[in-house]
Amino acid sequence: MAEGEWEWDRMEAAAVALSDVDPALATSLLDLFDVTLRESLNDDERGHLDTIRTSAHLDVARVGANAAIKLTFFGGHRWSAWDGTDDDARSLVRDFAESAAATVSGDFWIQGEGWRSRTENGEP
Repeated sequence: MAEGEWEWDRMEAAAVALSDVDPALATSLLDLFDVTLRESLNDDERGHLDTIRTSAHLDVARVGANAAIKLTFFGGHRWSAWDGTDDDARSLVRDFAESAAATVSGDFWIQGEGWRSRTENGEP
């Protein structure tokens, strides 16, 4: 099934916490996410991350022959097609972390106001 043909609403409805399906894999992947995210940030950004104290959450879903994994982090989420293997899950989680780091690098958190683009604050 092509990416555009995925039934993401059905995936969302079928989603379960990965920790309920495979606790060891969930712990391993969330640790990998944290390490990869932190390695992708500068010191100031890591400091901001520590003050926010939010954690990532992983869900998985299977609809028919299709499987997907979802990362929820900083109030947003991202689904990705998943072949069901641990190796593919690790690859997807690394990609999720690098993408989250790029977002954190481009935005900053204001307590009570949420994420703001650095350009809104006059930064390049």
